[in-house]
Amino acid sequence: MATLRGAHSSIYDERCAELARLTGATVVDGDLNQCTTVGPIQDKIQYERVERSLEDARTNGKMAAGGQALEGKNISSRHDRARHWR
Repeated sequence: MATLRGAHSSIYDERCAELARLTGATVVDGDLNQCTTVGPIQDKIQYERVERSLEDARTNGKMAAGGQALEGKNISSRHDRARHWR
């Protein structure tokens, strides 16, 4: 998850587009995949922190890409309820 704050209005849209492009290029998977760039949310505290940040972006900012949990990916051998976000 990336936050774009304090960007001058003359470059804001360009920066949002670049963040969206980078988000789309991430590999969301478990630790067994060597190409993984974003792994699962590890615990309830981390999950709630991500939820608050996403809600803040929906309410006060702009969601350039993603913002939804990737459901149904059973990719973590250590965590039964691992959730992935993009």
